[in-house]
Amino acid sequence: MNIMNPKVSIIIPVYNGSNFLREAIDSALAQTYKNIEVIVVNDGSNDDGATEKIAKSYGAKIRYYKKENGGVATALNLGIKKMTGEYFSWLSHDDMYYPEKIRKQVKAIGKNSGTIVISDWTIVNKNGRKMRTYAIDNRLEKYPGCILSFDRKAWVNTCAMLMPRELLEKSCLFDESFSNVQDYDVFSRLISTSAHFKIIHQSLLQSRSHTGQGPLFNPKSINGYDHIYSDVIKILDYDDIIGYFGSKENAINTYNETLSSGLPRSAAFLISKIIRGSIDIDGQDVAKLDLLKDLSMLPEEKMSTGADILVSKIAKPSGKKKIMFCSGHWLTGGMERVMSILFYELKNDYEIFLITPYDERKSYIDVPGFVTSIKIADDLFMKYFDSLVLSYSLLLDVDVVIGFMNLFKKQQNLYKLCVGTKIKTIASNHEYYFYPYKSPGHYEVVEKRLEAFAECDALTTQF
Repeated sequence: MNIMNPKVSIIIPVYNGSNFLREAIDSALAQTYKNIEVIVVNDGSNDDGATEKIAKSYGAKIRYYKKENGGVATALNLGIKKMTGEYFSWLSHDDMYYPEKIRKQVKAIGKNSGTIVISDWTIVNKNGRKMRTYAIDNRLEKYPGCILSFDRKAWVNTCAMLMPRELLEKSCLFDESFSNVQDYDVFSRLISTSAHFKIIHQSLLQSRSHTGQGPLFNPKSINGYDHIYSDVIKILDYDDIIGYFGSKENAINTYNETLSSGLPRSAAFLISKIIRGSIDIDGQDVAKLDLLKDLSMLPEEKMSTGADILVSKIAKPSGKKKIMFCSGHWLTGGMERVMSILFYELKNDYEIFLITPYDERKSYIDVPGFVTSIKIADDLFMKYFDSLVLSYSLLLDVDVVIGFMNLFKKQQNLYKLCVGTKIKTIASNHEYYFYPYKSPGHYEVVEKRLEAFAECDALTTQF
């Protein structure tokens, strides 16, 4: 590798991009840094050859490849396999580089060959008119994982980066199973490799906003973002989280915002980090009830064991495997009796937790004293059940979660949230398996239930 004059490969993936492709290629070829190659990958465009015609008009000035349609990630990976440069620069077919983009980023890298450089960028409309400029948060250099997981003001624009090919290959390229969040996914994996980031506070990219694009956060991609964010939060240090936010209070506010933004998995991992980091293992300064109340995780005066007991279980593990039972209202019925029997069968080998909603009705079946009972107010239970159960399970280092409410959408979602964690899940069906098939009102829930069961580690049912 020529350290002072490394070769840079600019890769342009395109699908039906005849409207903007020429401007993108022209901006790549206009770079003042000359040791470059421009690779255009046509991802199976079906626009009667319009995209291909534009690409081929550049002849030997670019390298052109055409493949069957498979998504942006597949096109990028093909380009990376074909590239001969030491550095990779992604250019979307509807974006444009400023002429100095590559030169300034190569200079910023200097002798630090393992560094990823990112610049500010400008949003332009379909006609190229400037709308606004995004400035990278300076904390990216110190807290890249926090920026990815918590910054909602500006996304991390991968096209504004220049990254070493070896780092990209080390992170396993782009995940082709993603259709919307492949850039955030690869960025998260770069963070996991401890990649170093350097910022250039100058706009070097024009990122086009137009009607042909989908929204950044849409129903199809929000679940992907949630898993990516939470997987990064898993590896963050408590001190880094507090350092990024400046205070525990700011971190807690972000937890509440994350929860209400439809990111239940991320919220659970964040709050478990905050509380666990607040607990002194020696028990001298354990988290107080006020902290848990502030998080809206526990309704005041409604937890039978008391938050101090719960926190003590976090600070001083019993050494036993832990099971979390998820139930509806603990009143008087068959489900309560079944679980009570299971509690006594399991008590010698497992530490047992029970999480239920609470509406002040009195139960006539007592929860055994050896079971840690966690009660959540009805409104919180119905709205945030999946995230709250995952939060408690992470906090308490639970090994197995058993769900008894498998027609409840939040219970179904909990199984999906646990995928990728060490927590095993069991869907326990107290009712007759085909019961919901008898009611048209349950048909949608049944379909979702089947999807959820596919994510479980085990299923028990009655036929």
